[in-house]
Amino acid sequence: MQSLDTAFFPYLVIPLLWMVIALFSLSIVALFIGLGLHKREILRRTRARQEQIARFERALARSEADRTVRLPGVNRLDEVVALGSALTRKFGPDAIASPRILDLIRASRAAEIALKELGARDWARRYQAVTAIGDLRLPELFDPLVEFARSEENMRIFGICLFSAAHLLSKPYQFQTLFTLTASRPDLSAGYDEGTFRIAIRTLMERGVAPDRLSLVFETCLEAGRYGEQHALALIQAMGKEQLVNFSPLLVEVARERRSDRLTAVTLRSLQSMGRCDPIIEENLGSADLMLNIAAIRSAESCGPTIVPQVSAQLASPDFNVRYAAAQTLMNLGEAGHRELLAREQDEREEVRHMAAFALLAESR
Repeated sequence: MQSLDTAFFPYLVIPLLWMVIALFSLSIVALFIGLGLHKREILRRTRARQEQIARFERALARSEADRTVRLPGVNRLDEVVALGSALTRKFGPDAIASPRILDLIRASRAAEIALKELGARDWARRYQAVTAIGDLRLPELFDPLVEFARSEENMRIFGICLFSAAHLLSKPYQFQTLFTLTASRPDLSAGYDEGTFRIAIRTLMERGVAPDRLSLVFETCLEAGRYGEQHALALIQAMGKEQLVNFSPLLVEVARERRSDRLTAVTLRSLQSMGRCDPIIEENLGSADLMLNIAAIRSAESCGPTIVPQVSAQLASPDFNVRYAAAQTLMNLGEAGHRELLAREQDEREEVRHMAAFALLAESR
């Protein structure tokens, strides 16, 4: 006599199996439907945002010819973000809008809405608000944004605060405020420092601040022992890349006072970026510190043919990177450097001959 399990089990297995297959199939279908709806919603939001940006762009374009034109209503954070994007598209990421446009922005509620959103619990909304504040380019928003940044713990938001605040500078002393704010977070990546300072320098120049008015501010920021070396390095790099030639004596003075190999190396690189020659370059050629020696070699490109013998001597260095830097610099020192490389192809030392031949071959290609 069969047990109940033996009698009914074969009849239960197949229906249960089909039920599992049906549920699995329904789950797959529901997943694809959900993904499709999600993608459709993303496309709808993207299209709506592009329409918002285009609407603000048209209003900004009309306002230049017709002073009666006003911006479309700004009542939500997404509209503030769209206005900021329209301003960036029209004037570029670093350019300053005209007084007429800034007055139009003030007349809207954009700044008020963005500042209110700085208190949102959702970090994504705070991030959007900070980005929008930077895009609005209203200089009066600098102080409230810096005040907010001092108490913001989220490092991503703090970093975007620095970039946004750098776009809002209008007075030289505010650069020192921004520098101090940056130095208050020792865990901040060095990339944020340099990027922030470059934007800040460019913004002040766009607002008509003469370089000589920045002299005292930069000198204070670079004062020995007052701030960490990381921030001084970032500022020196920014000054070099922004071609602040008038400040090259200040950079050399700071390097001599601090007697830091890292800071001296960055100063040399800044001099190279500015195309400046200074005795500090020759002083550090052949340094026992490889980083400093390579920086001096590459900076020698700005010194003309008189420095060719000192650079050529580095072709005999036991370090490949030093020899390579010397060969590249000689290639960039014009005819005198080229003649020196040709002569060095006959050198008695194999490593010197090989590096000279390599540099000449690379030039011929």
